[in-house]
Amino acid sequence: MKTILHTLESHGINPRRKSAGEYSAPCPFCKDGNDRFCIWPEQDRYWCRQCGKKGDSVQLLRDLDGLSYEDAKAALGIVDHGEKAPEKPPRKPQEKPKRGKEPFVHPELGKPEKLWKYLDEAGEVLFCIARFQNC
Repeated sequence: MKTILHTLESHGINPRRKSAGEYSAPCPFCKDGNDRFCIWPEQDRYWCRQCGKKGDSVQLLRDLDGLSYEDAKAALGIVDHGEKAPEKPPRKPQEKPKRGKEPFVHPELGKPEKLWKYLDEAGEVLFCIARFQNC
């Protein structure tokens, strides 16, 4: 499979390393010679800070050569085996924990001196703020 750097080099664009994971080159679209075209090979992404073009290696080939999506994938050596992504099982709604009527007691500090409860529209406790005497 060709990388985004190989694709650029095959089109006569020679990116230079800016930092550990970033390269730059003149933009092949706006022909800006100031190295505003940024490439991140590990992420298979590019972006021109001048004209705003961005995408991955498939989009790059589509824009440079006018290829269809399928033709660009084939040129890069990306092969789909006709497999669909596995479907995720439906999420089960989480039940709210049953709240007892026992007063709030902290395991180390004991019972609070004062307790403020903040409720939602249905009267359910959203959260509490507790003040302890020993704090």
